[in-house]
Amino acid sequence: MVAAAFPTYVIYPKVPAFLAGTIGRVMALDKPARMFTPSEQSEATENLSRAKAYGRPRRVWVEDGHVFVEGYDGEIVFMLPEVAITMGRELGEAGTASLINRVMDDNDPASPQ
Repeated sequence: MVAAAFPTYVIYPKVPAFLAGTIGRVMALDKPARMFTPSEQSEATENLSRAKAYGRPRRVWVEDGHVFVEGYDGEIVFMLPEVAITMGRELGEAGTASLINRVMDDNDPASPQ
């Protein structure tokens, strides 16, 4: 069980409330930023303003049939194994797409000029 001193959150396999109704449009943002229309740039900025930045987890462990993740900020979340597997796969795919877009974006300082 998690110590009461840690804030604990349950992650369910559903779309976050702030993205509800925008999923089709969110997928259209999966391209280099230099290719965004002004409205897509505005939408991307709005999505970022509502999201919480996340760093490398301090630790991940299994306990009582759940997967626990202690975030870089000390917050702990837990989820069912099926959710952890799906989340891991989706994060990996999104991370790959993001890196590809970064390389393709001429305005990104990390890309060769």
